Amino acid sequence: MASTQFNQSSVPEEGQNSLKRKHEDDNDVEMGYEPTREDIRLVVAAGDGDLEEIKSINESGNGDICFQDSQTGMSVLMAAAGAGHAEVVRYLLDEGAPWNAVDRRYRCAGDYAAMNGHQVIVDIIMDHAVMSEMILSIVESEDSAVIPSYLPTAEEAASLKATVEKEVSENGSTPSRLNAAYLASRLEYTPAGDRLVDTSTQLAVMMDWERPLMARHAAWICFADVDTAKRPSSLHTLNVGFGMGIVDEEIISHAPVSHTIIEAHPQLVGKPVVSYDTFVVLAFKVLEKMEATGWTQRSGVHVRRGRWQDVVPRLEREIAEGKLEPFDGVFFDTYAEDDRDLSQFHRHLPRIMSQHPRARYSYYNGMCPDSVFFHGVACETTRLRLERNLKTFLLKLNSYHSKANQAMISTGL
Repeated sequence: MASTQFNQSSVPEEGQNSLKRKHEDDNDVEMGYEPTREDIRLVVAAGDGDLEEIKSINESGNGDICFQDSQTGMSVLMAAAGAGHAEVVRYLLDEGAPWNAVDRRYRCAGDYAAMNGHQVIVDIIMDHAVMSEMILSIVESEDSAVIPSYLPTAEEAASLKATVEKEVSENGSTPSRLNAAYLASRLEYTPAGDRLVDTSTQLAVMMDWERPLMARHAAWICFADVDTAKRPSSLHTLNVGFGMGIVDEEIISHAPVSHTIIEAHPQLVGKPVVSYDTFVVLAFKVLEKMEATGWTQRSGVHVRRGRWQDVVPRLEREIAEGKLEPFDGVFFDTYAEDDRDLSQFHRHLPRIMSQHPRARYSYYNGMCPDSVFFHGVACETTRLRLERNLKTFLLKLNSYHSKANQAMISTGL
């Protein structure tokens, strides 16, 4: 997990950018042009650590330091990183070799270094990657569209359009295309109730194996790991993203004085409408499900309807006006949003968290689940941004599903 302490004088700025090239299979990574003799010489020289040869070829303009083999995807930087040649790696990065290029097996230069035990190289590429992401986030426009990974049918497109128009008319804000697609999608529970699935993508929104992780998140933001004397006298908590309600159940078990839930998805599970031999499709509005399961009737529980982008500013105003207690513990776990959305949420933390010396924040840390190295870059970039206001650290969490899950946790001053 990770932890952070507040510096109330400043607010985080730009969000973190996408850290990796997205691809669906081995054939869609574009590397296919006929290599020159100099391109091959560059790869060989990189593997041999021959910096002078690389400089000579690069300065002649006949070789491409961004070259990747069309069959394997091996790049010049990957060859140098895998062989552990630090000076060559530094030179290639300085000359513009892409740190996040991937081969046909979706491995980047950082992975090549890690696989061969070259920690110095891992650190060099990591530092370069984090700096690149920090700079890129400053110059990149915040309102760039996020493109869904699938093309909707005409019916889905109409539903998506209606959702966006309704969002704009009611709240005056436009969700990203990916987030809007999720909000317009249909969610289903598996018969065992251990998985919540987005039928438009067949991706799991939440799964029961996350329960141990959610329990640790909840325990952290509820100060369960410290003496009672160090816990806020009146604990107020906030969760952004209800999903299956796992983390909310865990938070409630720690008896906060109040618990606020923000949930945006208009449709979820609860009522069977179609049956198959091995699957039951359930459709139900999220808020109706929460009502049916008693969440809206629970003492001290407050359900805020809508996207957090619209709800959180209202919470800020209520806190500023003294109508709402600031939150001692905050948890964030949304779906179909990216690191820019996460960073945008982080900018609100100083205005919604309490002045308690150790007010705590945590989020589900799954920004780059397909690559350990990219995930490391994402974690470090986010940590640096959070540390403008918070003292942040990572705690490793072990579960039966993953050998080493990590969560980002923050504590406020």
